[in-house]
This record gives sequence, structure tokens and C-alpha cells, in this order.
Amino acid sequence: MTKADEFISTLHLIAAASSNTATVDGVFQRFLLELVQELGPDRQRIRRYVEDLQNTLSAETTPPPTGRFADLRNYARGLVAAWLRDF
Repeated sequence: MTKADEFISTLHLIAAASSNTATVDGVFQRFLLELVQELGPDRQRIRRYVEDLQNTLSAETTPPPTGRFADLRNYARGLVAAWLRDF
């Protein structure tokens, strides 16, 4: 399972439990922290992983993107897009 797949799985859990966007913020920050710990200062590799997450979020359709999961997925897509813009 890729890091992006793990992130998507976590979004599904958050959607089922609470739909709390603050939790998504925390998960994204943990995603970034784990990348830095794993990859060190290699900013280009970190960016590629975040771009992979962006693509995975865009392609996520299982289950059909409706309701709480879709809201959280869209929120996460915004977080990722903002990070890539500021990177």
C-alpha cells in the first residue's frame, strides 16, 4: 500500500467516524512529517509524493464520491493544492 493509499484509507475512516476536517489537517501534517523523516531534505522527492497524493485524491471513486467522504476528499485536495502552490 502506498502512502497515498494509506491517506485515502484514513479519509474513509474519518468520514465514517466524524467528518472532522481538523482531523484531515492532522493526517496531512503527519503524512508530510513521515515523508521528511523517510526522505530527509530531498524536496523534489517529497514533492513527487505529494503530487502522487494529489493524483490519487483526484482519481478516488470507491465508494462513489458522495456525502461525508466526498467532502473530506475535496477538503484534502485543497490542502494538497495549497501545499504544492506554496512549496
